[in-house]
Amino acid sequence: MNSKAEDNVVAFRAAMRAGGTASPREVVGYCRNLAMGHVQPLLQEMLDKADDALFRLADKAEDNRTQTAYFEAMRALRRQRSTVESEYATQLARTFDALLLPRGKAGPADPAQAQPQGLTLVGSDELEENLAVEGMAGKVRRTHQTALYGIGHRLAHVLQRPPPDEAGHPLDPETFCQAFREALRALDLEIRIRLVILKLFDQHVASRLGPLYEEVNAYLVGRGILPDLRQGPAPRASGPSREGAAASSTGPGPEEEGGGEGDLVALLQRLARPRPGGGAAAGGVPGGTFGQGSPAGGAVADAPALAAALSRLAADEPIPGAQLKGAVMGALDPGGGRAVALSGMDESAIDIVAMLFDFILDDPTLPAPARALIGRLQIPVLKVAVLDKSFFSQRRHPVRRFLSALSRVDVAWWEEGGDGRLQDLVEGLVSASDGDATAFAEALEALQGLQEAARAAADREEASTTRAVQDQDRALLTRGMAEEAVARVMEGRPLPPPVEAFLQGAWRDLLMDIARREGQGGEFWQQALNVASLLVWSLAPKPDPQAREQLRHLLPTLLRGLQEGMDRLELPPGERRALLDLLAREHARLVRRPEPAEGDADKAAEAGGGTVSAPHAASEPVPADGRSFMARKVEEINRRISEGRFTLPGETAPAEGGVEDLHAMTARELEEGTWLEHRAEDEAQPVRMKLSWKSLISGRYLFVDARGLKVREMDATSLAAAFRAGRARIAEHTPVFERAIGSLMQRLEAEPD
Repeated sequence: MNSKAEDNVVAFRAAMRAGGTASPREVVGYCRNLAMGHVQPLLQEMLDKADDALFRLADKAEDNRTQTAYFEAMRALRRQRSTVESEYATQLARTFDALLLPRGKAGPADPAQAQPQGLTLVGSDELEENLAVEGMAGKVRRTHQTALYGIGHRLAHVLQRPPPDEAGHPLDPETFCQAFREALRALDLEIRIRLVILKLFDQHVASRLGPLYEEVNAYLVGRGILPDLRQGPAPRASGPSREGAAASSTGPGPEEEGGGEGDLVALLQRLARPRPGGGAAAGGVPGGTFGQGSPAGGAVADAPALAAALSRLAADEPIPGAQLKGAVMGALDPGGGRAVALSGMDESAIDIVAMLFDFILDDPTLPAPARALIGRLQIPVLKVAVLDKSFFSQRRHPVRRFLSALSRVDVAWWEEGGDGRLQDLVEGLVSASDGDATAFAEALEALQGLQEAARAAADREEASTTRAVQDQDRALLTRGMAEEAVARVMEGRPLPPPVEAFLQGAWRDLLMDIARREGQGGEFWQQALNVASLLVWSLAPKPDPQAREQLRHLLPTLLRGLQEGMDRLELPPGERRALLDLLAREHARLVRRPEPAEGDADKAAEAGGGTVSAPHAASEPVPADGRSFMARKVEEINRRISEGRFTLPGETAPAEGGVEDLHAMTARELEEGTWLEHRAEDEAQPVRMKLSWKSLISGRYLFVDARGLKVREMDATSLAAAFRAGRARIAEHTPVFERAIGSLMQRLEAEPD
């Protein structure tokens, strides 16, 4: 394996630690190192065989042009082999690193990077490559289906995400195949030669991933991650999902918009049953009007008469349920001079609508403006219910759907005093109400258009809000990596204070910039670590003549690397000159004699603006060989960072030995898209908010409102405390109309026949 690839990725197979809290950063890093440690030797073997295979094909070529193409491919592969290996490692590392970052919520930071919409044509060469990659990946999936199922579900558990689809994690065989395909782009090869090399990759790498999958599963089980998982694909369990939680903001789907179709029908039929002595069945539901009956012996009001009476009841305020039937009877006989009766079905329909609106108007989850606006629809809804009995039998009746949609209107609209367009919709229904559901269907379509436009705007705002917080987390991650690298380079070794400040300041910023732009493990990251570790070695005592001689030879390389880094940092000329002058004096002193004469250190310190740091207890002595020190130090740094073994700024170690209660578990497992009602300690009213993003880097939870604006940032601990104190709860996402139906059915079932 070439040295560049070795520097980029270091396989680390330390003893597996059983038990303990599984940090996503550490688990992902360890799995990444397992994967790279497994496939890189296989890749080397495959590239060796590729050279032989191309030679044999050239030897058997039918014409000079084909033979020349194979020989050119051999030469290109030999020249660019190290690039292919390095690029392959980089591609794999990026795939694993992406697990810790958001998944497609914010979109490309630069609009120019966005993919074009619509269909695109795929060239024949690309199509052939696609088929080759899909074929080899599919074959590996079929062979190792059980192991891949376990890996996918265990990683999803660590990352607190729903189980992935077939190719939803970086250990899927397609990841390894696509990474190699991308690495091959460094070579300008004909498609037939690329297909030959891809076939070799299939034979010598992809088909030998089985031991890796066994090792990864064993590691995850050893860390206590779903040790009892049933091995084998199975239908996904039912229950709350991200989509179900998100439905609270996006409106009900076809299966959400109502209870069972027979619920209201059964209720209507039961209440309409005759009972001994006449009248409808007495439901005796507290607060309702069931069983009051209408005057005995009167003429039963027909549909036109009842509709006309309801039109006379139109009012700005809803009528309390206990008074609604009496108000209807009064409207049927304004003068009170004739006996009028209601049919059992009509009487029960009025009872049901009265109870439904009582429930809706008493619902504490609806803002007051929403209750007032929905209350205006009491009489129009009642008119439909008594004239169109399909209202009770059709769960997707336009009136029922409109009420559910109206109760789901973004709470921000109500908090800002409502929306004039909503007022217009309701006023139109009140004025045009003739018992025909067509007006409600038209209003529903208009309302859905308003909601769709509002959701699109909220999604854009949420994407912008989330992206800003995600950028902060990326900066936190790169800073943690850079600070860990600098700390490991220095390792408590004595350095002049200006050099310490330079490494902990400017050079740390350089590493952060490299990690942000190109990722950890790339060529520039490697060069920056080499320069930093060589700088530390160059300032260590040189009692050995051989070490002093090596310092003379390495100084040009060191100074050139420092100059390039300073250029990239755009370091001010004054700071650059002061550091280089200090290094010149220190290096001249170290090259001249093995140990500084008495007073030299003080003189050097005065020239550098401080005293040379007192020697700290370093982990081990600095070796005389600068190259070996640099290689060992850089290898150690890359290993620690790739395994996630570094601390983020401001991060504290998790408490050990604590018992997780239900509230802590609820907070930890809360899925993105879930709506909560949360009241801060200094707030009188709760805030309705959606969990937009959970950071696996900082542990922060980002909550937004219905407009997509940030309203809270919390962590799992503070959220659990809010659950525990009763200041937070998961918001009800069942439409209020259907909750009212459920409440009525429960109350009716509690009453005797």
